[in-house]
Amino acid sequence: NMIRVNNHVDILGTFRFPGQEENADLDMVTYTLLQNVTVLAVGQDYHGVYGTQHSSKQKSYSTITLSVSPAEAEFLVFAQQKGRLSFALRNGRDTVSDNPIQAVNFKFMKDNLQTLLDQRASSQD
Repeated sequence: NMIRVNNHVDILGTFRFPGQEENADLDMVTYTLLQNVTVLAVGQDYHGVYGTQHSSKQKSYSTITLSVSPAEAEFLVFAQQKGRLSFALRNGRDTVSDNPIQAVNFKFMKDNLQTLLDQRASSQD
């Protein structure tokens, strides 16, 4: 329940893909699909045109309405049908998008986790 109207989110998709090796089992892969997407509504809470606002003071929700193009919407609907979508809430001052986006699977995580932890620790100093 942390995502609110006018927040910005990154949308991640997790899918099952064939592994890299011949006859490999399906491998779980996570991709960042879209970055810095504006949240228009959360459940029944929204800010409308001309400053109108509706707030239901609900404690939970099952839908999030996003500001995306028609092509992005098609992409997200397809991704939702083929995998699982997750949302990462962005810092309000963070408007930079990373390019290119790295796909994360078990091998990448194993090979790069320590580097990621080291980078995180050094950025908090």
